[in-house]
Amino acid sequence: MLALIDALEPRGQLISYGVLDDSDITLKASRILYKNMPWQGFGIDGWLDHVAPGELAAAQRALWPILTNKPDLLPS
Repeated sequence: MLALIDALEPRGQLISYGVLDDSDITLKASRILYKNMPWQGFGIDGWLDHVAPGELAAAQRALWPILTNKPDLLPS
């Protein structure tokens, strides 16, 4: 994670989609603050708990054809 932060340009944005490694990290506030860097997390379970039924249906209609045509995108 720290390597990703260091690789960002000033005002770059880090969006975490899920957790690949749930271990603790040591992070100085200046590493983010001096880059004016927003850091946002996204967890699918939280999204599913609050998404409108129509929005979920639209996402499913968009994603199923992609996954049907490119099954290698799915984890094995």
